[in-house]
Amino acid sequence: MTVGKKVILLIVTGLLLFAGCTSYIIVSGNTYEYHIDTYYDGTFENVKVTCEKDGIVKVDNVKDGVITFSSVKKGMTDISITYDFTPVGGKKETAESGFRLRTTSFNTIINTTTLDFNGSNTIIIASLVYMVLILVVLIHSTRAAFKRTWYSYKNMVYVGMIIFLSVMIISFVVQIGKYITSSNSFGFMGFLFDVVYSGSTIVVCLIPLLALVFFFISISNASLLIHEGRTVRNILGVILGMVYLAAPFSGSLLNIIYDHFGDFSTGSMLVSSFIQSVISLIIVYFDCIFFAACICSLMASFRKPIYDRDFVIILGCGLKKDGTLLPLLKGRADKAIEFVKEQKEKTGKRCVFVPSGGKGSDEIIAEGEAIKNYLVEQGIDENDILVENKSTTTLENMMFSKKLIDEKMPNAKVAFATTRYHLFRSGMYANTAGLNAIGIGSKTKWYFWPNAFLREFVGVVRAKIKYHIITTVVIMIVSAIMVIGSKILLSL
Repeated sequence: MTVGKKVILLIVTGLLLFAGCTSYIIVSGNTYEYHIDTYYDGTFENVKVTCEKDGIVKVDNVKDGVITFSSVKKGMTDISITYDFTPVGGKKETAESGFRLRTTSFNTIINTTTLDFNGSNTIIIASLVYMVLILVVLIHSTRAAFKRTWYSYKNMVYVGMIIFLSVMIISFVVQIGKYITSSNSFGFMGFLFDVVYSGSTIVVCLIPLLALVFFFISISNASLLIHEGRTVRNILGVILGMVYLAAPFSGSLLNIIYDHFGDFSTGSMLVSSFIQSVISLIIVYFDCIFFAACICSLMASFRKPIYDRDFVIILGCGLKKDGTLLPLLKGRADKAIEFVKEQKEKTGKRCVFVPSGGKGSDEIIAEGEAIKNYLVEQGIDENDILVENKSTTTLENMMFSKKLIDEKMPNAKVAFATTRYHLFRSGMYANTAGLNAIGIGSKTKWYFWPNAFLREFVGVVRAKIKYHIITTVVIMIVSAIMVIGSKILLSL
């Protein structure tokens, strides 16, 4: 199914669900059942219902604490109820309650105090069905995207959105359970507010998992500081971990500030609710994108190579002062040699090495030349080596290497050798350069992985920062609609 067909499916389904809910509410909404709320089981007696204005609604039935109203004409009236209640094993007591009913032009009765009406459950079920449909479409799109290429920002976004939507659906189901089993008086309005602030709940639930993740990242950073020296790069995990773990408490801090300095006006409450909703949803979004980046990187790192490649690019990553390869770069070169030998043994197909990397300001030789020297030392024929020695970034590695490859063999099948944690982002750059490429990953020490995942995550986010800005704006708009809409509905 094409993207256009999927969009049409979602639009048509959304319109059908909307039409179905609206039709059901119009047909059945001329009656309304009010359940008298108590915290105990018991019996009701002498239930008396008083309408402030006559002729708006009428009482059809009163039984076991359930009062059935039917609409008469459009309007609004306050309802007062008095009753005797005897709890199981307790004494009889007299109580009263009140609320406001409004009947619309379609004779739909709405309890404006709790926003309950006959058909509210239909809206909830339809919303859940639509969210599940979106999830199914996302999963289908994700499978199709991975079939086209393993290395795509779109793949990571799809995986992140699947995680995000799955979490939201679980939260939505939990809210439905609370709504169905709850005996409080907040009704449908309470359900809406729970949905609005579900992001905060999810953030709190994710704190233990994030704490565990960043605990291991902190251990990784400590090992990096011991083995690799004191640099900002080597404590990146600790810095981001502190930000991630502190962010969920920003909503609580906002509440404290609001309690001390807020004026409790409607405008102030709107601003406070909006900020809390935006912060929590943005945190959840980036949590999901982070986990998606980890999943995509792991999937790429364990992908088995295809032995039909014409060229293998070796991505440079720095040299020693004497111009020889660092252990990390040596591992990439060794992995490329291993791959080429295995391909030769299994298929007999020749594969040309493309060592790639320019000369840094602190290097005495270009990385591509240094890798070539190492390959020759390992017994590789110079005729099987095509050096790229101008690039300074991973994207340039891919672009400049492709130019050299195209001169020899247009539309060639290419592999690229890099460290495992770097495969996914390197593959994205290969796609950008127009290479038909697969990645082969070399192993590295365990303490590189956690911090490397974070660096890859930051790199991917920076590479597509416009998309994240757009997503943040969308979250802000949706939060504003939910918060303002809920407040308006509450004031009906």
